[in-house]
Amino acid sequence: MRKPFSKLLLRWLGSPTFHRALKHPLFTFWKVRHQRRWDRLDRHVLHPPARRSVPNFHPCRSVSRKPLLEKFSYDRLNWASNEIRLIKILPQDPAIVTDNDYPIACQIISVSLNDNPKYIALSYAWEDTTLSRPLILNGKIFHATTSLDAALHQIRKMRAQNLAFREQYFWIDALSINQEDEIEKSWQVQRMNHIFQEAQYALVWLGPASEDSGKAMEALEQVGLNVASGTDPYDNKTLSTFNLLAGLYNEFSPSVKRLLMRSWWRRIWVVQEFASAQDVKFLCGDVQISWRPCFSALEALEKFQRALAEKGWRGNIGSQNLQQLMTEITAITGILRLFRIREALKSTQKRLSLWELLTLKRFGMLATNNRDFVYALTGIAEDAARKHLYPDYTKHAAAIYTEVAKCFLAEGRLRTLWLCSHPRHLPGLPSWVPDWS
Repeated sequence: MRKPFSKLLLRWLGSPTFHRALKHPLFTFWKVRHQRRWDRLDRHVLHPPARRSVPNFHPCRSVSRKPLLEKFSYDRLNWASNEIRLIKILPQDPAIVTDNDYPIACQIISVSLNDNPKYIALSYAWEDTTLSRPLILNGKIFHATTSLDAALHQIRKMRAQNLAFREQYFWIDALSINQEDEIEKSWQVQRMNHIFQEAQYALVWLGPASEDSGKAMEALEQVGLNVASGTDPYDNKTLSTFNLLAGLYNEFSPSVKRLLMRSWWRRIWVVQEFASAQDVKFLCGDVQISWRPCFSALEALEKFQRALAEKGWRGNIGSQNLQQLMTEITAITGILRLFRIREALKSTQKRLSLWELLTLKRFGMLATNNRDFVYALTGIAEDAARKHLYPDYTKHAAAIYTEVAKCFLAEGRLRTLWLCSHPRHLPGLPSWVPDWS
């Protein structure tokens, strides 16, 4: 019968063989090495030093950290008091912030239009809405498009240099309207015509300065002022003057053309914003000009280009061919239509019909939301109220286009059906409804 292992082990530990093994050099080395490990274990684990007390500390619980800034949330506007939100750009504190790329800090307040507040209405192109930059709005975080962030940085810079915008409040659609509240957005869009009318002026942000944008802005202002003062050289039909104009055209036309290719000119919302404001100023980089000289200069440029095309003096403007010239004339004609709508509205108080305004789409006007191709024009259309067409962002674009087509067909505008032959991209449209997008 075998003995249990425990009895054999005890018998071996008490034998002389075991005691002779304890004196072997290998065992001595092993003992010293493991004794050091045991001492460390005893010092750090079994008898650890006293830990400093940490409030609400738990060694097995992860420490939750709150974000540095909470997300901004809107308070409701009082519709009965005709309230809007205004933005004040706070100055940069050089003792705290030394980087110009640091987020812009703004204050947002609610005021009633009935109290006649003083503010500037900002008109700009949203551009790519997927690209955003953080802002600090009433101490909380808010994300705005990169184009708006650039505009706010430029305004803060010019105010710091005492160039403009001292202690001014701004109305800015992306900040002043809760874009996530479709009901509020519908109500505020109905008021946009009135909001721009009550502003001191509309500030058009064309974008940051480029290599020749300052030259183009100054050229437009100078030519416009010359035309306004009665020294318009384009009325002179002599050959020498024509050649002189050809040289001037070659000098500043490329920079002006690049300025007119900026996205603001193709935004559908600018039709209402530009036409409704009491006054308009264009801002590109650090250069700011009024709308009137710009209008006069573009009219003179269009007149000169048409003279080139009609008389066939293409050799006087370098390598530019007739097709390129006609393309430029078409582009300037579309831009000038914005100015002429404003001129007609301010001088004769005559508004265009919605049908006439919707034809602006053929000049390449763009919008972020398909519903805006109609809603951006209802504020200045003379027949929008009669047709009961009011902004309602809870409706789908196809339903809005169908309502507009019904109104046009009821008036006997059969050209509406002809427009259905144009390319259509919006899903859900009936076959007899044009795609206004």
